[in-house]
Parts: sequence; structure tokens; C-alpha cells
Amino acid sequence: PIFPYKRHLFFIRQSIQGFRDESIKDMRFDNSRLPVLWDEKRDVYIRTEGDGFLATHCDQREVKAGDYAADEKEVHRFMKSLVSVFPFFEDHHISRYWACLRTFALDQLPVIGFDPFIKNLFWVSGLGGRGVTLSPGLIPLIEQMIHEQVEHSKTLSPHNPFSPGRFC
Repeated sequence: PIFPYKRHLFFIRQSIQGFRDESIKDMRFDNSRLPVLWDEKRDVYIRTEGDGFLATHCDQREVKAGDYAADEKEVHRFMKSLVSVFPFFEDHHISRYWACLRTFALDQLPVIGFDPFIKNLFWVSGLGGRGVTLSPGLIPLIEQMIHEQVEHSKTLSPHNPFSPGRFC
């Protein structure tokens, strides 16, 4: 019971339109030292990436698997959200945008553990875009689950709140 949710991502750069003097381009905002910016209340996330910024307004909507099509309506909504939270991005433009899918389980908890029907299939799924953040903390849990599976039969394994079998 893993479902895909669509999120839009945007790559933005500082606009240099109207500058005739090439030396002015060197006066652009230096993004190399900017930390990740995230206004959780208004759900705007932005971080440096190359010569621009990767950003999202944290939209999330359940879609059918394989629906990667970006929605143009999100472009205006994103810029409005971004500038309302971080006004210094007003002179930036969207260079490109796309949609990605993030997976969640029905109860919004990760799915981690051995499959109840397929032998030796171990699930680590439904992290919903939190994989990079959660992975370091999950490693000891996953090691423990695998070790316990080797040591005990499935029926003797301790309760796992993230088990894929919780949906059976």
C-alpha cells in the first residue's frame, strides 16, 4: 500500500536582463555561502545548486504511478510563495521546472521490514522524500531487523511498527 505523491521542483537563477555591462554580472548575489532556507510554516524550501537554486513550495498531491508531468499552474503559485517568504528572490527567474514522485504508505509511516509473502524481500520504502534525512538513523534499525530475522523465525520476531505486514 505505497502511493505516489507529486511534488514540483524549480531551478531558479538570478536575472541579469537589462545589464549591458558584462562586469555587472560579477556583482550578482553570491549563493555559494547561502544555507538551506526552509520556511516550514509556509512550506517553501530552497538550497543552492550549481549556479542557481533548487526550490519547491512543498506541494504534494496523490497521483497515479508514472505521472511525472509538471503542472504549469504550479509555476505562478511557486514564485508567489517564494517571494512572499524570501523577497530577495524577486529578481530571480525559473530556468526550468519538473515534477517528481515521492512515496508514502497509507498511514504516512515508512515501510521497513521483511515482506510477509515473498521470502528474502526486505522493504525500505514510503519515506516520502525524507530518505536522505532518515537513512543514517535507519541503518542500525535495518541491521537489527535483518539480524533478528536470521536468528528467529518470522513468528518469533519482535513487533515492528514499520512492517509491510501491518497492512495485511
